Amino acid sequence: MKKFLFISTLLIILTGCGSQRVSIVVDDVKNKVLDSIYNVETVVTQPIKDGTDYTKVGGELPDSFKIEVAFASQAPLGNWDYVHEDACEEASMILVDYFYKEKKITPDLMEKEILKLVDWETLRGYDYSIDTLQTQTTLKEYFKLNSRIVENPSVDDLKKELVAGHLIIVPAAGRMLGNPNFTGEGPLYHMLVLTGWAGDEFITNDVGTRKGKDYRYSYKVLMDAIHEWKTDANYEVYNGAKKVIVIDY
Repeated sequence: MKKFLFISTLLIILTGCGSQRVSIVVDDVKNKVLDSIYNVETVVTQPIKDGTDYTKVGGELPDSFKIEVAFASQAPLGNWDYVHEDACEEASMILVDYFYKEKKITPDLMEKEILKLVDWETLRGYDYSIDTLQTQTTLKEYFKLNSRIVENPSVDDLKKELVAGHLIIVPAAGRMLGNPNFTGEGPLYHMLVLTGWAGDEFITNDVGTRKGKDYRYSYKVLMDAIHEWKTDANYEVYNGAKKVIVIDY
């Protein structure tokens, strides 16, 4: 596949300590070489299709990085009925699909896509919540997207996947996230899309709230909350394995 390195804007800001910060908006210029003295903030606005770790500077991960992914919530028209309250998995997969296929998402489109996908899953006997393997199968069979299930990832593991252009769908014990925008205690089980990081926080598109665009969780909160859905033990999630779904596209 072609190697993608899209760099269109280079903004250098001098700080009081004499260090320099580079902000790079990724667009459509290829194969730039960055000076290793800089801290790098990268915003990816188009899919990276070859998995090249192009943001490494001096062998280190940048201080911040984000893949710009359009957002719509799992209840895009504000209808939190029994279908939409459990549609986090579907909405997360749709956001990922629209990003890699470079399609524009709108609330109306998200609504139509969720209902179509729920019907498809129902015909296959899926429950209202699905685990990582069922999510991976859906990505492959419905969306034609390749993915991997990664067990026990570290913070750096997740960062390295992101800088290689791989969005990450994160299954979580939703109430451990502590998102104040959730209703009540929040969902027992939840999925969201990991898009980047800044400082000591992950950046997500959290479909569980209309305020979920670029919502940030501390590393500790998100890593602690990662848990696989279990269909045994009364649908226990807090003891579920720590797994994420990495999209290879």
